Amino acid sequence: KFLYKKLQLYSLEIYGVKFKIYEARRGPQIELTDMFSLLTLVNCTHLSLTCNAIDKIANLNGLKKLRKLALSRNNIKNLNGLDAVGDTLEQLWISNNNIEKLKGVHVLKKLKVLFIGNNVVKVSARDF
Repeated sequence: KFLYKKLQLYSLEIYGVKFKIYEARRGPQIELTDMFSLLTLVNCTHLSLTCNAIDKIANLNGLKKLRKLALSRNNIKNLNGLDAVGDTLEQLWISNNNIEKLKGVHVLKKLKVLFIGNNVVKVSARDF
C-alpha cells in the first residue's frame, strides 16, 4: 500500500516535497500532491513518516543519502524493504509497530541506532 495509491499521511517531515494539509476525522491530514516525490529525494538525509497507517516498507530506492528513517507508530509487521538504503541508513526508529522478527535488519551495514521498543520482537540468532 505504501506509495502505490494516494497517501493520506498524518505526519510528514521532509524538505522539498509538495504537500497540503486538510482536516479529517482524526485531525489534520497531509496528502502528497506529487506521488513520486519520495522516489526523487536523492539528497534527503532524514525522513519521518511517524503516526500513519503504513503497513510495509517499500519504494525507498530514490533515497540515496538517507541516514535516518523514522516509521514509528504505524502498522509495519516486518523489516523487509530496507535493501535500497542498506549502504547509508544509520538510524531506524520503528517503535510502536507490530514487528515480530528482526529479519531484514542485517542489510543495514551502517546502522548505529535501532529504536524498536513497543513491538513484539522475538529474537533469534538467524536474525543477525
